[in-house]
Amino acid sequence: MLEGRHREALALATETLEASRRRGEVTPRLPLLERLVGYALHQGRDTTEAAKHFEESLRRAREQSSRFDEALALKALADCGIDPSARGAADQLLASLGIVSAPRIPLP
Repeated sequence: MLEGRHREALALATETLEASRRRGEVTPRLPLLERLVGYALHQGRDTTEAAKHFEESLRRAREQSSRFDEALALKALADCGIDPSARGAADQLLASLGIVSAPRIPLP
């Protein structure tokens, strides 16, 4: 995905996410996988579906009390223009964790 190969990223992340769901896993990687699927979809210009995965990433992050994943989900929502108002909350959470910058994902 960082190399612009969103189709490959989407296939791999979706496959891994679906396998985790089938096994009933509740792991810290679920918010990450949801975000990866969201970014890959957004890179493929499917913002509607991407938004669903970013929201699910946010829900799972909050459910697991993962402030880092919550911040990255909020950042994704803001960066992709789905919820620009999420930028402040993302920046605030990242700062509270001592994180001064997060990777920029290539976006269309």
